Amino acid sequence: TLVELLVVIGIIGLLAALLVPAVQQARESGRRMACANKIRQLGLAVQGYESQNGCFPALVVGHGFCTASTRPPSSSFLGKPGTLNTSGFVFLLPFIEQMNLYSTVDLTKPMCGWNEPTLQSSWGVPVPESTLSGNNYKVSMTRLDIFECPTATASSSTYGLPAAYPDPVRFYNYGSCMGRLTNYQMVFNNTDWNVVCDMWRNGQKAQRAMFGEESFCRAAAVRDGLSNVLMIAETNSNGSVQGGQSSGNPWAYFDQTQFGINVKLGINIWGAANRPGFTSARSIPASEHPGGCHFVFGDGSVRFVSENTNFEVLRQLLFIADNLSPVDQLP
Repeated sequence: TLVELLVVIGIIGLLAALLVPAVQQARESGRRMACANKIRQLGLAVQGYESQNGCFPALVVGHGFCTASTRPPSSSFLGKPGTLNTSGFVFLLPFIEQMNLYSTVDLTKPMCGWNEPTLQSSWGVPVPESTLSGNNYKVSMTRLDIFECPTATASSSTYGLPAAYPDPVRFYNYGSCMGRLTNYQMVFNNTDWNVVCDMWRNGQKAQRAMFGEESFCRAAAVRDGLSNVLMIAETNSNGSVQGGQSSGNPWAYFDQTQFGINVKLGINIWGAANRPGFTSARSIPASEHPGGCHFVFGDGSVRFVSENTNFEVLRQLLFIADNLSPVDQLP
């Protein structure tokens, strides 16, 4: 009868309503596992770099951002003056099975030249050729799966998208800088970052993280123990137009609004837009996983850290030699 048919349809609808959330949760569980595996691979790549070179890679080489200083930035450890602005992830390419891509990088030229005019006019620093030409530009426009968390919104931006690169997904553009975004970044301490040139070397040693501008941290310098120090954090990757709000970091370089990950604001601090993948505070640990985000520690272990974690605990886990290592205080 019609009544029986309606009852059956209602039961089927009820069962479907109960099943859909379970399926979605199972899918997210799989995506979260894949996300954790990728950040673990990056942690192993950092360890591989340290084993081969005797120190961890720098967060960034030749950033040229300390415009508030009374002196120009020193030459990078590569011995080249000016703005190179090369992310530490570029140096990890051989350790994530991207040796062919790494072989095309010219380390004497910038990955992004956002601050070149300031450097040239204020201090007469020699400026290499623009990042918008040459192989480095092609490298920064390359999407690499290992840098993309499956859960994160695959945002798009077509502002200034070159005709040679029709794929707008995870595309970032800020003036003379263009590149693909990442959901993972090295953790650093940005205290006085715009005042103290080469802060990792010239700032307070007690406030050193594993990574910084022109950093060369050795495993032996992590006196708190590698298992007690944050190394890489998950973050957002929302695209941006020039002058627009962005929480995303390109994997190959930084501009003046992006510079690694800092835990000073906490985890998953959303901005006024109040939607996943978009924050007013750039460069924070964040994800679209419910309740927190992934961190990989110096020993390569991965933990999903709650967004309710006390800021002081995160801050203490940031420093490599402050004699404080409250890992057991993580929720």
